[in-house]
Amino acid sequence: LSRRSIPQDKWLEAFGPSLDITKAAQKLSVVAIDWEKLTDPKTRGDYLHSAQQPPSSSIIAPSPDNNIAAATVQATPVAPPTILDAFKQHHYVAMCLGTTRKDAGSAEAFRRCDFDYVTAFAQTVRDAAASDGNQNVLRCFSQVSSQGADAKSWFLYMRTKGEADDFVSQAGLFPRVSILRPGLLGRGDKARTVESIISCFVTPMPVKSVALALVRDFFSPTPNSSSSHVTILHNGDINRIAA
Repeated sequence: LSRRSIPQDKWLEAFGPSLDITKAAQKLSVVAIDWEKLTDPKTRGDYLHSAQQPPSSSIIAPSPDNNIAAATVQATPVAPPTILDAFKQHHYVAMCLGTTRKDAGSAEAFRRCDFDYVTAFAQTVRDAAASDGNQNVLRCFSQVSSQGADAKSWFLYMRTKGEADDFVSQAGLFPRVSILRPGLLGRGDKARTVESIISCFVTPMPVKSVALALVRDFFSPTPNSSSSHVTILHNGDINRIAA
């Protein structure tokens, strides 16, 4: 989850009305993912069963730009022995990775990040849940997508987002899926040039609102008018839940 401009205590409070903030902070840990090894069929198996480095021991502190918090741990929890183990025993999982063609450098690099990495992560979460032996551990998988995401779109960005959404929505992969499709995001000083121009005509969606809606939907699922296990949260839904 992005923690831009959100104080540590406020961010953690969003996880539940009775959460012990100190204990919650102690459970945070960092797992560095080698995306190339995770997505390569030749290395994926060995990589998932390889040992991971234990997380560092320090307090949660903001990054140098005082905007995005560095995800470190306040205590030294026991590190899962392998990469796959780090994906196990989670009730809620969120995928928030994303870039643009310009930032990625090419259409191929953009798709590599926004489809290959995203779907590899989702499949690993599913594999880990299945290997737990208790299929009821994982309750919800949430994914931050984009307004207009459509696998049939002519536009690379929208098509790639839509294909990634379709992948995580397939039957049998997760018991419940929430896909957040915000419009223009308010990134402040991090805003790209085009985003800055558009924001003059359209009110941006605060990143904080997306994060709050995502977490709150974990604990209080948004009513779904259909019998589908997939819920799509659009701009209005996100604003309402985050309010």
